[in-house]
Amino acid sequence: NVDSGGVRSWIATGRRGEVYLAFFNLSDQQKTTIYAKTSFLAKVLPDRRINSCKGKEVWSGKRIVVTAQGTIAMDVEVHGCALFVLYCS
Repeated sequence: NVDSGGVRSWIATGRRGEVYLAFFNLSDQQKTTIYAKTSFLAKVLPDRRINSCKGKEVWSGKRIVVTAQGTIAMDVEVHGCALFVLYCS
């Protein structure tokens, strides 16, 4: 879990090898872009090839895109959250 500046992230693994990543915007002020660095995720999940992950955000259906900077990011509304399901080889 990471908690910084009104945002929190959470990561877990599922029974079938999927990776769950959630972002929470705890701010009272504004929509916030929250991101996770794939290098950090790789440290937490050393047996996964994080840069090869494919998946989507559960509620919007938006596909995951790992940026050139090696991040997974999404704009999250005030008091909102985003939940990603990732499948990594």
